[in-house]
Amino acid sequence: MSEQMKELNLESKNLTPDPNYWQSFEELHNDPSFISLNQDEFKEGVTDGFDTKEISNLSRRKFLALLGASAALAGTACSDYKDKGSIVPYNNKPEEITIGKANYYASTCTSCSNACGILIKTREGRPIKIDGNPDHPVSKGKICAQGQASIMNLYDPDRLKNPKKKIDRNFVDYNWKDSDTDIILDLSNSGGKEIAKIP
Repeated sequence: MSEQMKELNLESKNLTPDPNYWQSFEELHNDPSFISLNQDEFKEGVTDGFDTKEISNLSRRKFLALLGASAALAGTACSDYKDKGSIVPYNNKPEEITIGKANYYASTCTSCSNACGILIKTREGRPIKIDGNPDHPVSKGKICAQGQASIMNLYDPDRLKNPKKKIDRNFVDYNWKDSDTDIILDLSNSGGKEIAKIP
């Protein structure tokens, strides 16, 4: 044990704790087990072979600076947020809108050439769901998956516009007609079995 450590050990033994400040009931009541633990604070052999050259030269200040910089960098790198505008309450609310109650508007789907009749569910003027219109004389409430998914065009401009096919570990653009033909062919040849291939 170094001389400096021995001096610290002697100083700690000679210090009497302030009776107004204590960390446990044992310290407050001068329990014998606490006193023996306190006297053996620096045990023999703890600092043997202690080499300051093996300690990292990274200071606490430098560590916290690097931690803060990495957190800021991660925060900016992960934010691919596109500003969709602010949601602001109405100053003059339109008569047909009741806050919290959905409004429905009849329209025509333009996702494919069938031009199905649709109902668009909106809340406070923002479209949130597209369904088939049951009163439409041709489609009678039915709508294709493209029509239902067309609501995503309003909220996600980076979504896929066309189907993709995996060829040699790469995804290439594929047209809807060929993808429908391939899917129907795979389903008809499956014989009722699952057609998903596990990689």
